[in-house]
Amino acid sequence: LTGMNPNRYIRSFRLAHARELLRKTAHPISYIAFETGFQDARYFSRAFKQDFGMTPTAYRKDSRPRKK
Repeated sequence: LTGMNPNRYIRSFRLAHARELLRKTAHPISYIAFETGFQDARYFSRAFKQDFGMTPTAYRKDSRPRKK
């Protein structure tokens, strides 16, 4: 149905959840990686960049509300 194998689908789901946590919380990136089921924070960062085109740190900076 999705065109993804089961491992890829689960990883995609976990990364989407991590993206929301990065946007809504101030937790450290390594905490978010472990909280969403990634055992290695470096692998999490590589996977995040592969799916979203930017590192978790860059995503967090871009997703913060801008001051006027």
